[in-house]
Amino acid sequence: MSALGALPLVRQAGSLVARYVPQTESSAVSEIDFIGLPAQIVTGEASVGTPAEARLLDRYGQPHYVRVEPDRAGQSFVRGTTVAIVSHVSGSLYRAVIIGHSDLL
Repeated sequence: MSALGALPLVRQAGSLVARYVPQTESSAVSEIDFIGLPAQIVTGEASVGTPAEARLLDRYGQPHYVRVEPDRAGQSFVRGTTVAIVSHVSGSLYRAVIIGHSDLL
């Protein structure tokens, strides 16, 4: 009988404590999740073998800085160019193509 009487008190105490306990939600993303995302060149000029730094936003809106180089020989990306990440090479190095480039069609 006393257990039934204690249930409302336990419920109220539990909801009060739950407000102050950190939630276990994460916005971590895998480096593979960057493939297909647009990025903007922010530092340097990229050519094959010479990556430049690019900034992209993940699906949670968090910025990431990665190194990108063109997917095709003979291309280069200058500061301000918007590219699409097409493959992951290693670490923070990715290959990209210019968004809206006629060779993609």
